[in-house]
Amino acid sequence: MTELEVFAQGKKIGTAEVEREGLFLEFSANLRPEGDALLRLYAVAGWHSEYLGIPCPSGGELRLSARLPASHFPGEPTAIAADPRPRSEWLPWCGELDGIPVRDCRIRREQDAIVLALAEPEAEQFPGWLAHMEETELGGEAVRLLRLNADGSLPFSEEEEEKPEDIPEIEPEAPEEEPAAEEEPPQEEQE
Repeated sequence: MTELEVFAQGKKIGTAEVEREGLFLEFSANLRPEGDALLRLYAVAGWHSEYLGIPCPSGGELRLSARLPASHFPGEPTAIAADPRPRSEWLPWCGELDGIPVRDCRIRREQDAIVLALAEPEAEQFPGWLAHMEETELGGEAVRLLRLNADGSLPFSEEEEEKPEDIPEIEPEAPEEEPAAEEEPPQEEQE
């Protein structure tokens, strides 16, 4: 049996136990209530978030039991993400980027990329990557989008310096040559 932490928008709100039973993973979560909002739980394994369900009130806590095929996961689950937002193409995700814990993030898989929507405080943990992130709003929340390769690797070198937009070089103008003085025809002497 493995114990996982449960995070809701960056805050730890409880724990979940995961146990393998044959071809299935059994999840059992106990959470501290977070207001009146409905929470949806997702098991996170690698770059994958799998929907578990909505925990129900029980004895002053929120509880959830779920059983899913282990084949739904690319590896062992490492955390549980709780999200009050309705299900969409953006799923809650928590994990590590470059060895740094990320707890308030959403993920969307595309055919050739993984896109992370990092809350502002999470994005600021990666100052060298900010130049590669797109500022936008997602559901009324300011986020920074970070596009990764399909395997989760960075599509840029961390040593890459931030380069200004291509600015056309302006060549210095050659000094204008003064027009040669026109020679006046010799004047004939008048007698």
